[in-house]
Amino acid sequence: MSGMAAGQKRRERLTSLLKDVRAWILLFALIRLVGITNPPLEVGHAWRQSITNMIAIVIGTMICMR
Repeated sequence: MSGMAAGQKRRERLTSLLKDVRAWILLFALIRLVGITNPPLEVGHAWRQSITNMIAIVIGTMICMR
């Protein structure tokens, strides 16, 4: 009987974890970190990333200064 109760408790814990949005966000954030230290595949795209970051900083600063 206690084996069934332990299994049911484990199932309830798993179900509550799967319903928790924070667990999914953490999982996907960890997946995105895979290979983050790898260099870019093409050197030609580095300037696009720099420009995008600069634009994001300017827009973020403009929004915060309102």
